[in-house]
Amino acid sequence: MEELSHVTVLTESKSSLNPINQRPISGLKLVKARGFSPAVPFFSIFKQLYLQQKKPCSNYTTLNHPWRATNESADDVCDQDFEWDGWYRLRYQGIDIRMPESCSQGCSTAVPLWLNGSHPQIDDGIATIQVCGNDGTSCCSPSYSTTSIRVKACKGNFYVYEFIKPALCNSVYCADINTLRQNTNPPTTNSTTPPSTNTTTNSSSDPCLTYTALDK
Repeated sequence: MEELSHVTVLTESKSSLNPINQRPISGLKLVKARGFSPAVPFFSIFKQLYLQQKKPCSNYTTLNHPWRATNESADDVCDQDFEWDGWYRLRYQGIDIRMPESCSQGCSTAVPLWLNGSHPQIDDGIATIQVCGNDGTSCCSPSYSTTSIRVKACKGNFYVYEFIKPALCNSVYCADINTLRQNTNPPTTNSTTPPSTNTTTNSSSDPCLTYTALDK
């Protein structure tokens, strides 16, 4: 069999299938299966699919942006200004938070973006959910609701989102202030001075007051 100079593997991306070039692996026999041209090592396809399912929960960027919360009222931020690449975990002042699942306001923007669907469970894998934008006249404005994003539930009770550029400005992926995950065992720091313990000394037992003088 003629040696291949490179192997092209198709892997799912944000909106389409794009080729990823890989170097040939020395000593690996390539099997030419019916319907596949050129021949590719099957384990490489399975490896890509496996990494695609496992990667998001351990390879993400944390967005600790309090201004994304639904209780923020500014309107000058647009997520089109960000260069999105990969998966993102939403946090609010260090606490995990989720995107809203209903029509929202706030989020420091003119058009808050929310998920038109429920967050997936861990067993659901990666879910693709439509993003809606509330432009003030419609909760799911056609102009701002043309995209979908992928969402995945992770162990540890948090979610990651594969954000992409929104259709128009000014619009922002919101964080629902009502979904803050409460820490059941928050770290505590004792900033107060412990109360002092007053000890009363009985003068009758004080050796400096009760002693015997030994005279010659």
